[in-house]
Amino acid sequence: MAWPLRPLQQLQQRLGALGSPKPTPEAHCRTALSNQPALEAAVADLAQQLQASGPGQAQPAQPADLALVFCSTAYATDLQRLLPLLRQAIPSQHWIGCTGGGVVGTAADGQPHELEQQPGISVSLLWLPGAELQLFQLEGDALPDLDGPSQAWTDWVGADPEGVHSMLLFIDPGCPAINDLISGLDYAYPAAAKVGGIAGQHNASHGSLLFNDQVVGGAVGCLISGSWRIDPVVAQGCKPIGPVFEVEQAERNVVQRLRSGEQQGTPVACLQQILEGLNPQERELVRHSLFLGVAKNNFQLGADDDTDAPAFLVRNL
Repeated sequence: MAWPLRPLQQLQQRLGALGSPKPTPEAHCRTALSNQPALEAAVADLAQQLQASGPGQAQPAQPADLALVFCSTAYATDLQRLLPLLRQAIPSQHWIGCTGGGVVGTAADGQPHELEQQPGISVSLLWLPGAELQLFQLEGDALPDLDGPSQAWTDWVGADPEGVHSMLLFIDPGCPAINDLISGLDYAYPAAAKVGGIAGQHNASHGSLLFNDQVVGGAVGCLISGSWRIDPVVAQGCKPIGPVFEVEQAERNVVQRLRSGEQQGTPVACLQQILEGLNPQERELVRHSLFLGVAKNNFQLGADDDTDAPAFLVRNL
């Protein structure tokens, strides 16, 4: 299971009908994107876009089965008002989503856009006839035992794994033991394709996850069974360059010195040493795409395949 920089990038997905002798009703998907800085104006903009019928499109008579909501951390202080406002303006049976450093969606001009470092809210409405959806919310500080029976995990989630084809999963960045959580859900729901991401971090006192009309922490998800499944399309990963450095000195959120064996110095000096050892092709890649991976204790992988390989939370520079 791969975790992207931006949650919505991991959700670029195709919904395919499972084989069945009976024809499956057609699914519908509508998306909208707004960059209005005021929350009320953004919600009104989204509702107007989603209610408008494009050429050859009929307005669905029934509420959507699932609404996926992703908003930039610029709305963090207003996050608790977001879902109640959306639910009043846009009909959908289930709501789930999270904050992010950037959001993508189809704007009013009909073109896909990506918004970073600015206000942005994306809403995707899914009509999935014949699908069975079950939302769940998990507190991440008390996981079942990974060495125990899988029934403990399914009881914790509150859903039988029989017939579950797919799982959407979003995790708060403050959730401990993220890899254990993912491993446990793989253990309990081995046949389910799992896609999602880690929510964007913000400074507000509440969580980063959207669950029906609540803002929560831990993890939230949606189990999909019945006539539809998710075929995940995984975003391209990052190629590491240079050694793994330890932070030797820092003041608040400013890193002052790094160390890797005998090599040490300021972050800029260490980066310059790495760049000097790259070939021309690698230097050209660095000019356009440079990322930083941060390994934390609660991101350490288990001793299965890569015994000492840390899992990195990747951020753009």
